[in-house]
Amino acid sequence: LSNWGYYLPVNSYFDLKLTGDFYFRGSYGFHVVSRYKRRYRYNGQFGFDFNKNFFGEKEDPNYRVSNDYRVRWSYNQDSKAKPNSSFTASVNFLSRSQLKNNSNEVNDILSTNANSSITYNRSFLNRKLNLSASGRVDQNLSTGDLNLKLPDMNLNLTRVQPFAKLSGSKSKKKILRNLGLSYQSVLQNSLAINQDSIFEKTGDVWKLHEDVNENLKLGIRHSIPISTSFKALKYINISPGASFTDYWYFRTTQKEWINDTLIESQVNGFQRASSFSTNISLNTTIYGFKQFKKGKIYAIRHVMRPTISANWSPEFNENEKYGYREVQTDEDGTTSWYSIFEDGILGRPSGGSNGSLNLGIGNNLEMKVRSARDTSNGGIKKVKLIDNLNLSTGYNFLADSLNLNNISLSGNTTLFEKLRMSFNASFDPYQFAFDTALARNQRINAFEFGNGKIGRMTSSRISLSTNLNPQALKKKTSENVDEDELAVINAYSQYFVDFSIPWSLNLNYSLTYRKSFDEDPTQEQTITFNGDLKLTEKWKIGFSSGYNFKRKESTLTKIDFFRDLHCWEFSFGWIPTGTYKRFDFVLRVKSSTLQDLKLTRRGFWYDN
Repeated sequence: LSNWGYYLPVNSYFDLKLTGDFYFRGSYGFHVVSRYKRRYRYNGQFGFDFNKNFFGEKEDPNYRVSNDYRVRWSYNQDSKAKPNSSFTASVNFLSRSQLKNNSNEVNDILSTNANSSITYNRSFLNRKLNLSASGRVDQNLSTGDLNLKLPDMNLNLTRVQPFAKLSGSKSKKKILRNLGLSYQSVLQNSLAINQDSIFEKTGDVWKLHEDVNENLKLGIRHSIPISTSFKALKYINISPGASFTDYWYFRTTQKEWINDTLIESQVNGFQRASSFSTNISLNTTIYGFKQFKKGKIYAIRHVMRPTISANWSPEFNENEKYGYREVQTDEDGTTSWYSIFEDGILGRPSGGSNGSLNLGIGNNLEMKVRSARDTSNGGIKKVKLIDNLNLSTGYNFLADSLNLNNISLSGNTTLFEKLRMSFNASFDPYQFAFDTALARNQRINAFEFGNGKIGRMTSSRISLSTNLNPQALKKKTSENVDEDELAVINAYSQYFVDFSIPWSLNLNYSLTYRKSFDEDPTQEQTITFNGDLKLTEKWKIGFSSGYNFKRKESTLTKIDFFRDLHCWEFSFGWIPTGTYKRFDFVLRVKSSTLQDLKLTRRGFWYDN
C-alpha cells in the first residue's frame, strides 16, 4: 500500500503531506513533502523519504536489510522579487540503493547519477559586473563516489569597449572602436570522496575522515580575453584576439629522486603561473542560387560558411617559469619534465609550441518545389535537403611531426519531413606501422592520401529517429490551459499518453563504430521503440523495449495499461523480464491541463 497518509493545507503559503508505504513482509517507508509559494517572491518544495526494506527470510543466508533515504529541495526566486539578484536550489541527495529498491520507474531503476546544486547570482554596475556563487554535489549511485564543488565562485566583467566613442578615420573606427576586453575570475573548491568515507568514528566521537583534507583542492584562475573585428574586401569578417590567463594554487606537487626511488608529495604554499595565446580568424558566407523555369523544382539554394583561423602559443611543457620542473626518473639518470600544477582543478599552462592553421566549412542545402497541394505561398514549398554539414581540420606548423589534425565530418537533416538523421565521423590522415621496440602499432609521418584514402576512420556514429504517426508530432494547443505547463508538455511529449490519437510509435536507431590504430574495431548497434495503442475510448496500452545487436539481448522492457478517469488517472506497469522484474498500480488526481488535452502522464514524471 503506497502513499497512504494525510494532507494538511497549513496556510495560504505552504502545505504539508505526510504519507507512508506498508508491505506485507514488514518493509515500510514514510515521506514528508511540503510545497511553498509566495506570489512574485518565491516558490519551491521540500521532501524527505525514508524506506526500510527486508529482502528474503531471516533464515536465508542472503537475507539483508536496507535503510534508504532521499532529501529533495527546490527553491525558485521570482524574477520580480529582486531584479539584480537571484537564488535557486535543486537538491536531490539520496542513498545509493534508494531508487533501485523503492521506485517503479524505468528511468529511476537504470539511473546511475544524482545531482544537487545551489546558486546565487548578483549584478553590479548596471549589470556590467556579475557575481555567481554556487555549490554542487554529483553522486555516482553505482560506486558511492561523490564529487563536491563547494563553494564555486565566479566574478565576471562583461565585455567593455574603451574606444567605442573614438573619433578619427574610418579605418581606425573599424579596428579600435570594436576593440573590447573582458575579465573573469574563478574560485573553486573540489572534493572527491566516497559518501561512506566522509566521517569516521574514533571511540564515541565522530569526525571528518582524514581523506577529506587530503583530497580537498582549491584554485583560482584569472582570465582576460581581448578581441576586435573588422571587415576586409567588403565581405570577409576578420577577428584578431589574444588571451591571458593566470593560475593561483595553494598546494602543489613535488617530485624528487631519493634513495633510488621517485617520491611524490604535496607541498602547501602559494604558487602562480600564467599562459597566453593569440589568434585570428577569417570567415564569410557564400550563397549559391539556381532557379528553374520549368519542372517540379523551382529553385535550389546552397549556403557555404568557410572559416580560416590561426593560433599561436609558446612552449609551456619544458619551461620552469610556467611551473615545470625536471626530475630524475630511473637509476640510469633519465629525466623528465612535470608540472607542479598537474593536480590543479582549474588547469595549468600546458602544451608544446603551437602555430596552427585551422580550416572549416559549413553547408546548408535547400530546395523549393512547385506544389499543387500547398497554395499558402504561391504554390511553392520549401524542402530542406541538408540542415547542416560541417567539415574541419587543422595543421600545426611548429610540431616536429604528425602536423595535420584529424579530419572531422558531422551533419544532420530531416528526411521526408519525418525521419530525423544525425551523423559524425573522424578520420586520421596518417598511416601506422608496427614498432618492434614497443611491440605495438604506432602512427608514422606518412599520409593515407598515398593509399588513395582521405584517412583511416577512427570513429563514426549515425542515429535515426521518427514517430510513425504524424499526429503525434503536432504541437498541443489550447486556450484553457496553463501556458507554462503546455510548454513543458510540448517539449517532453514522450512522457505523456495522448488519448486523442489512436496510436503512437517512436523508433530510434543508432550505430557507433570505433577503431584505433592499435586495437580491434568495436561496433555498437541498438534499436529502441516506445509507443501506445488505444484499446477503447478510455483504455490504452503502452510499451517500450529495444534490442542491442552487439550484446544480442533486449533492452529493458515495460508494458503499461492506462485508464482515463477524467479527473483521475489510473495506470498499471509491468516489467516482465530482466533483473528488475516488478509491477505497480498508480491512481492519482489529474491536473486540469491534462484533462483539457486528454493526456495522461507516464509514471511519476512531472508529478506535483
